[in-house]
Formats: sequence, structure tokens, C-alpha cells
Amino acid sequence: MVKRIGILGITDLTETLLAGLFRLAPDAHVFLLADSLHRAEDLARQFPCWILDNDRAVIDEADMILVSATASTAERSQESTAYRPSQTVVYVQAESEANLATLSLLTATPSMACSAAQIDDLLFLFHALLPAIKTANSIELSYRMLPSATLRQSDQ
Repeated sequence: MVKRIGILGITDLTETLLAGLFRLAPDAHVFLLADSLHRAEDLARQFPCWILDNDRAVIDEADMILVSATASTAERSQESTAYRPSQTVVYVQAESEANLATLSLLTATPSMACSAAQIDDLLFLFHALLPAIKTANSIELSYRMLPSATLRQSDQ
């Protein structure tokens, strides 16, 4: 299970997410971007989080990155930010009027291939977000695991 989580962009959904994360993994390390310092400080008083000065510092510390942003900001962030291949990057878009959360996944690995650890991390994240998701749509997750030997052969 992921233990080092970075959050870029603080929204109304962030507090609910942190409550779920620390309920499931009280020993998690969460790194917040100080883009909204007042909100970050409020969250750090409620939850054991570190506030870092810039995107790069958060990305360097975390194994999973949650980007809370508008669709256009998320697209610019995806194009201009370098992530490690082992990192799982999830874009969370909170739609305040509809009170829904939209999640999209980006991994730095080719063809959106997720490792077993990344899939576990995503399932953990979905579990943490469940209290914030209203029943409006269903989420269906399906994935296929390939044997390691098959992956190595296809890389050659």
C-alpha cells in the first residue's frame, strides 16, 4: 500500500480525502503543495502533513501524486511535469456544482501499463475517496495482469 502521497492543489475534496487516507493508513506520509498556504496550514493542523514549497519537492517526495485541478490546469501539468516511471499520478477534478469527483489516471509508463503495486495504490485511493463520492455513476475497474516474462519479452 502506498505510504508517501503528494497532493498538488488543495480543493474542498482534499479534507475528505485526507480523512479517508489517515483512517486507512494512519502512518502515511502526505506532502501538500503550499500554493494555498492558508488552506494547507489548516489541513496540516488537522492531519499529520508536510507543507512543501513547490511542485518539484512534492513530486520528489511521493510515490503517488494527486493533482487537484481544473481540466485545463491538469492538462498543462501533465505536459510540463516529469514524473518517475514508478509513480502513480491521479488527476482529481471536483465539480462543485454537481458535487461529484472525477478521477483520471496517468502513469509515466508506456501504454498506461500499471504494475500490481500501482493498481493496489489506486484501489486504496478509491477506498479513501468513497465517503466523498455520491451515487450518481458507477465505477467499473478491470485490469489484466501479464506474467513478468511476457512483459520482458514485449519490451525487447
